Amino acid sequence: MVNKKLRVKELLVSTIIIGGVLGTMSTVNAAENTAHVSTQVPSTIASGSSGTSQAPSTKTPSSTINESRQNDNYNVTPSTKSIQVHQAKFKTGSVITLTNSAKTSNGTQLQNYGDQSGVVTNVISPKHANLDYTYDVKLDNGMVISNVLEQGVVSFDKISAFSINNRVEIKKDATHDPDGKNISAYRGFSGTITKVTRYHQLSSNFYYQITLDNGVVVAKILEQDLQRYTNKPVHKDGWSSENGVTKYYVNGAAIIGEKKIDGHWYNFASNGVQSKGLTTLAHKTVFYDMKSGQMAYGYVWTNNGTLMFFDTSDGHALTGVRHYSGGVEVCGADFKQIRNNYATVGSSRYYLTGNGDAFKGSRETNGQLEFYGTNYVQVRNNYTWLNGSLMFFDGNGHAMTGVRYYGLNMEYYDANHKQIRNSYMRTGNTYYYLKANGDAFKGLRQYSATGLEYYGSDFKQVRHNYATTNGSTYYFNGDGDAIKGTRIVNGKLEYYDNNYKQVRNNYAWLDGSLMFFDDNGHAMTGVRYYGSNMECYDANHKQIRNSYVKTGNTYYYMKANGDAFKGLRQYSTTGLEYYGSDFKQVRNQSVTIGDKIYHFNKDGDADSIQSKNPTTARYAKNTSVYITNNADQSVNGNHNLKKYAGQNVKIISVTANKQSNWLYTVELNNGTIIKDVFEQDLQESKVNFKVNTNKLINWFESRKGKLTYSMYGSRNGTDGTADCSGSVVQAIRDAGGTPFTWLYNTEAIHAYLKDNSYQLIDNNDPYGWLSRRGDIVIWGQQGHSDGAAGHIGIITNNLDNPLFISTCYITQGQKGTAVQEVQYNQFASKNGYPYYYVYRLAQ
Repeated sequence: MVNKKLRVKELLVSTIIIGGVLGTMSTVNAAENTAHVSTQVPSTIASGSSGTSQAPSTKTPSSTINESRQNDNYNVTPSTKSIQVHQAKFKTGSVITLTNSAKTSNGTQLQNYGDQSGVVTNVISPKHANLDYTYDVKLDNGMVISNVLEQGVVSFDKISAFSINNRVEIKKDATHDPDGKNISAYRGFSGTITKVTRYHQLSSNFYYQITLDNGVVVAKILEQDLQRYTNKPVHKDGWSSENGVTKYYVNGAAIIGEKKIDGHWYNFASNGVQSKGLTTLAHKTVFYDMKSGQMAYGYVWTNNGTLMFFDTSDGHALTGVRHYSGGVEVCGADFKQIRNNYATVGSSRYYLTGNGDAFKGSRETNGQLEFYGTNYVQVRNNYTWLNGSLMFFDGNGHAMTGVRYYGLNMEYYDANHKQIRNSYMRTGNTYYYLKANGDAFKGLRQYSATGLEYYGSDFKQVRHNYATTNGSTYYFNGDGDAIKGTRIVNGKLEYYDNNYKQVRNNYAWLDGSLMFFDDNGHAMTGVRYYGSNMECYDANHKQIRNSYVKTGNTYYYMKANGDAFKGLRQYSTTGLEYYGSDFKQVRNQSVTIGDKIYHFNKDGDADSIQSKNPTTARYAKNTSVYITNNADQSVNGNHNLKKYAGQNVKIISVTANKQSNWLYTVELNNGTIIKDVFEQDLQESKVNFKVNTNKLINWFESRKGKLTYSMYGSRNGTDGTADCSGSVVQAIRDAGGTPFTWLYNTEAIHAYLKDNSYQLIDNNDPYGWLSRRGDIVIWGQQGHSDGAAGHIGIITNNLDNPLFISTCYITQGQKGTAVQEVQYNQFASKNGYPYYYVYRLAQ
């Protein structure tokens, strides 16, 4: 059985023994001043009773304390096990030094006392056997520090180099005693040491009191400033005047070359004679004062009245440009300051005034204007601003007047040398315009909301003539203004749109009628073929729509979009006519269409329909076909087939019909059923969609003045209202694009554009992009462009500052003003240059 009480008792006894050891450490006093000081610190043996060490020892035995006691109350035999207790490294009186990492037991850092020596005045035992001792220390400077941790204390074990009664000399480079007093007057003196004192910093260790041979007592001389007495003869040292010249000796030898004496630089020639005046050294030219011979710094007037400047750091004579507070001066190769003259330093030219200061500002000489910048350098082959005007100074530094060509540009300076800016200039009958940066304008210039002018590659304004730029042609009248609207020349009608561009190879609406202008910009009359279509323009150049056209005995019918009709046309509930592939109406003739044979009378009306093969339909049940791109609506009018154009459908049933041979019931991929679809509205091959950029832009042009902005109506103009994204979606579809499932907003329209072969060419490039007609621009970062946070429109020309057409809220929703065409850069700037994407139709 384990006797728990016995174990506890043993523990108590052990604790008591340890306590006895920790509480009975001895102390030893050490003398501070000795005849020949040694501060090696021995360890001592600590016992249970107080004691004082009588003799130093360099050996440190361990202390072992054996103690046994008996407790009668518990009748227990005390443990006789010895306990090893570590000793303090130092004792009272020990000479020590604090390290830089020394600190007290409460954590106070003592780095400010690092390397200082002192005496241990108290040894403090640890509370626990595994802790170190702490000490109270009195530093040699009198400071007392308590509870210094043992690990920050080291033994001061230095031995003085000299003892009392030693004969010594004070070194010739001694300067100050430990208290900072100057002792240079005693250099080289000999004497006898009368007192040795330990210095409180390891960097010196000791200082000494010396009685000099002349009886003077010097109280404190640092150890490093002493040397043992040599009894050598005294040499000539210091300054010496000899036969009217000055020399300087060190250890009996005359100094040759540069030497710093008492904080001043001097120079001595090869014969030892002190230099004075302008002196060339091996590495620089300097000036020594004519009286003192000390090296000069700063300005120096020579005897011949010339001003020189010598560097304030090393005294070298200055050549070239010197900047000083408030100005610039130039010294020549002869070190003389230049005055009342020009000076060229490197590639810079200066003018120095009568007081030697470099000139700054404008200066007129010999009828020529010169200019010196804030850096005092004359401006040459460069610009400068003067009194709010920009001037140019040529290679000679003279201000320009008249025309100046540089690179591919031109600029102009008036009689006062001022560059002309933001203004016209006329020479004879030729006009120029100088831009805000002073360059002559070249190309199209929009000078007001309604004014456009053009300057050729020679910078001349075009008047009474055409000009073609960036693929567009303009006409400029006698005032140089681009015209807008119609112009008849040599019996030909021309038209210039709201952007002043002559319409060529394109349509234009004029007074409610559509016209087409050919390659030369002349309005068409008569028949025009394009692609697989035909259109017709009357004698007034107006496109004929929703009307018959007769040429001789041939009839055509022009549809609502102006295209000539081709195929069967149901013009009333009972009236059916046919137009061949040449668009001509068939009269007095039979035509086989599918499985039907139609006969058309002299008026072009079908008067009989017979089945050629009534039992055979083109498409069988369960056949997969596509709804054609030009499908209009099913017979019963219940479905608008336009939105299903291009979709793949499955034939559900086939029904004979006298008007189109066969009617079909079809099923869309989503399960929607459509009945009574004409056979001609189906095809076997996949439908290819392709957007026509001209038709896309014309969609907007034709709706100017007709739409009102709203995000809450039809959005695509069917009710007279529209918004930006709804308009673009509808315009793309009407220009040959794919059907849409809904009128996408600016968030969702990205995918629709890609489905229609548009490619993303720019994603918010901070430097912009090279725009092209037909580029579609979306504002608003995707994910943050819902509602009014986004916008979309189309670039309509190829100018550097292009036009941008869109359905927008610029007019705050005024009726009929939603479609606006503006300059893109100004529009973007006004809206804070929003985050943008640019899509371009793939070629």
